Amino acid sequence: MNYQKNTFLSLCFTGIEENGGNSMRMVVFIRINMLAHIFDGGIRMRNFIFIVVMAAAVSFGGAVKAQEIRYVGDGTGLATADDGTNGGAGTAGSLLPGSSASDNTIAVEYVAVPGTTTDPARVYGGISSASTVSNNTVDFVDGAVPQRIYGGFARGTGNDAVGNNVYFKSGFVGVASPASRGRIYGGHSEHGNAVSNIVAILGGEVFSGYAVGGFANAAGNGDAIGNRVILSGGTVGALTIAGWTNGTGIAAENSVEMTGGQAADSIYGGYSAAGSSFRNTIRLTGGIAGNDVMAGFIVGGAGDAADNRVVVDGTATVAGNVYGGYHNAAGNAVGNSVTVHNGAVGATTGNELAGGYSRGGDAVGNKATIYGGTVNIVSGGSSFAAANVADNAVAIYGGTFKGSVQGGAGPFAAVTGNSVEIHGGVFEQWVYGGYSSGGGNVTNNAVVISGGTYAKALSAVFRQTPLRPAML
Repeated sequence: MNYQKNTFLSLCFTGIEENGGNSMRMVVFIRINMLAHIFDGGIRMRNFIFIVVMAAAVSFGGAVKAQEIRYVGDGTGLATADDGTNGGAGTAGSLLPGSSASDNTIAVEYVAVPGTTTDPARVYGGISSASTVSNNTVDFVDGAVPQRIYGGFARGTGNDAVGNNVYFKSGFVGVASPASRGRIYGGHSEHGNAVSNIVAILGGEVFSGYAVGGFANAAGNGDAIGNRVILSGGTVGALTIAGWTNGTGIAAENSVEMTGGQAADSIYGGYSAAGSSFRNTIRLTGGIAGNDVMAGFIVGGAGDAADNRVVVDGTATVAGNVYGGYHNAAGNAVGNSVTVHNGAVGATTGNELAGGYSRGGDAVGNKATIYGGTVNIVSGGSSFAAANVADNAVAIYGGTFKGSVQGGAGPFAAVTGNSVEIHGGVFEQWVYGGYSSGGGNVTNNAVVISGGTYAKALSAVFRQTPLRPAML
């Protein structure tokens, strides 16, 4: 069984042409990806071609001018946003620009005082139902928003959200009473793609809600590409997601960087409801992740979670499981990785760290590398299906391991060619090259030890016995 990695070609062109009062601004973003899996002589090829052509602002006979707005909590300039809510009536009392969908800057800076200041229901850096929304910025210095903040919000078929940013420095989004879950989106597209949007949480609180770099909400093939979430302070009360597609689209090259603060729930790099998730990254060097961390995650369908990567270092703490790539249905987990330099992963002995996991497909060529820190169960790759668990690896140079370590695992899988390499560390449980608990073949797996301290007898280190992978 062989695996050929992803091949990418990315091109981006931005042009501006002006002639008197006429102007045109166009962004062309082209991405070509090829992902091939080769299984025992049979080739399964999956090609992705992603081409977006976006006219961010077009005017003839008079330019559409971008706006700079500074809001200080006095109610000035609040209006109804045409965002499709409330039966089409929109959201009253919102802060938004006038006619321009792109290149706006919205600054919010005031201390919220109930009964004295006026909080905008929602904040939009740019919003349109007729065009792509791009290059807007919301600089939220302080204040309160009971509902949501959007760097850019695009409605209408084929309209994309591109290059929008939200910098959240202090204040609140969402309220406890009456309960309203706060949400921050860098870019949100209802029927198109979300590309290269950013949310930076530097302080404040997103009450019981989400922080999402880019969200493609289309039930079809809207893609989430190259979006980012930066978390250095404050609290995100629910999910943190860099790039999220709600249909069959691609979630690729999205990233989360966490140096401080708290994400109370799970963190995802690229999240796809029923498509593919590849080349997403999560890097944690500080702060607290209150649940699971997954660089690439797929809920359903048969697309693959491939080449996703998690790095844990510094003082970062993860309460739940950590996966480079995770497929919750029939697709494969291929070529994903987790690297731990320091930090703590897993609040309980049942928590797992794995390069890649698939509930219903193959786990091939995934890897976990650990230099230090404290973890529980460690797997190179695992699958819960009657599938292939092959060529996965664990490399350990130090750290403390409270659970078992296995190169490849699957209760019903064919477990072949997996390995564990240990140069140091403290091991409280068993170490396995590969195993299957439900009758699958376990062949050609290896454990190589050159150091470490073991609580179990060394002769038991080489056992290939069953251990069910951690399940969500």
